[in-house]
Amino acid sequence: MESHTILIVEDEDESREVLARILELEGFKVVAAANGAEAWEYLHRADRPCLIVLDVFMPVMDGRQFRALQLQDQNLAGIPTVVVSALSPSETADLRATKVIPKPLDVAALIGVIRANC
Repeated sequence: MESHTILIVEDEDESREVLARILELEGFKVVAAANGAEAWEYLHRADRPCLIVLDVFMPVMDGRQFRALQLQDQNLAGIPTVVVSALSPSETADLRATKVIPKPLDVAALIGVIRANC
């Protein structure tokens, strides 16, 4: 059975917690990571999430570094990834995301992308 787990990768505690709570209220299981390194570790020790919500600017391992590793790994490259960023579309094109949603986050748009991919 396909997992309906969403992996949130966001360094800002409050943003991560609020988004996790909203998605849980929508019926999704949520796992959160404070940076790309934590997310990378999670992906190698747990079930594959149905979608990743990824911030770009984070300490330890940022979203670009995480996404580069993800795209190089055949087992993880196919996981739909939504980038949430204040960067312009041209500045995020190299991330090859399923969708880029600008900050401030449009939660309804994110939920729509999640439902379309999970």
